[in-house]
Amino acid sequence: MAVSLASHPDSVAATVTLVGFGSAYAATAEARRSHQNPDPHIEYELAVSRALSRLQHDIMEAIHRRIDRTADDI
Repeated sequence: MAVSLASHPDSVAATVTLVGFGSAYAATAEARRSHQNPDPHIEYELAVSRALSRLQHDIMEAIHRRIDRTADDI
């Protein structure tokens, strides 16, 4: 698994990539940057959390498609 972060003036973006199990998955998400927030890392954490959530959703969708195809073959 790899996580890459990109910082923009008004937002940050996180891309999470997982390669394994014969497939590659990637998801990207953003979080708005708050210049008033005293915790400078929270937008990065939020962007990574959102990207992980999307990645989990994409992996579950792929699993369900494979299960459905397998069930149709029986």
